Amino acid sequence: MSENIGTAYLNIPPEEVDETYGRLRLVNPRADANMVESMRRFGQLTPAMVSRTGENRYEMVDGFKRLRACRHLGVEFIRAGVLEGHGRVIKTAMVQFNRKGNSIRDIEEALVVQSLHREDQLDQVEIAVLLGRDKSWVCRRIALVEKLAEDVLENIRLGLIAATHGRELVRLPRGNQKQAMECVLKHHLSSRETRRLVSALLDRPRCEQDQLLWLPLEILDDRLPPRTPKDKDLAIPPLEIAISRLEKSCNIVIRGLDRGLFASAPKQPSSITQLVEATLERLKKLVAEEPF
Repeated sequence: MSENIGTAYLNIPPEEVDETYGRLRLVNPRADANMVESMRRFGQLTPAMVSRTGENRYEMVDGFKRLRACRHLGVEFIRAGVLEGHGRVIKTAMVQFNRKGNSIRDIEEALVVQSLHREDQLDQVEIAVLLGRDKSWVCRRIALVEKLAEDVLENIRLGLIAATHGRELVRLPRGNQKQAMECVLKHHLSSRETRRLVSALLDRPRCEQDQLLWLPLEILDDRLPPRTPKDKDLAIPPLEIAISRLEKSCNIVIRGLDRGLFASAPKQPSSITQLVEATLERLKKLVAEEPF
């Protein structure tokens, strides 16, 4: 390892830095990509902060994106200041270092607070004093994490869904969050669309929720560009949405037939059957023509 830079910082090989506390921070693929590009062009602009855990071993406190960028780029050293202390000192520093720049999300704060409470056995008043907050703030942060289903929390940690999605999903009971999250992932719902989905789920009876989660058409339809008066009657939705609607209609008919919900047969079964068969034939030809 090299000597101190000035009096406060060291050049540390990335392989000597551990990321145990990385579980308390969220991964943002876009932010990571931006950091890689920044370090590729300008180098490391600000030092990271680490804690010494042994001879030539350090624990990352602040600068996880910088560390990942260094490893991605094969940089020989990461510049870092050394913080004295372990455990609760590191966790407190993770919040304090990022608070000034508003670079720590509320869910990340909640993960740190929950860790101090559950792992370090600090009560809420002690945590409030440690972080310079009041007890009600600590209570809200703990609740934010503990009301999230573990599957949802893990996907937030991995950056598969955003923290803003988590703030919406937490409004649902824990047992319902996983299904809603799968709908968010399947249809690539934005945070605003997720808010609409959650609000709709909370307003509707259970019998309608499964259909909404399977295909949230009322949300997906709003993605279509607004139609002008001239083309309102001529506008055709994208094929993917049209097929989804067809699939929904077919499922409704099949379920109704299976459960004997239809009192009588349709008046024009032959024409309807011919239309369905013609549609299927056209779709089969389209799939056969699709290049691989």
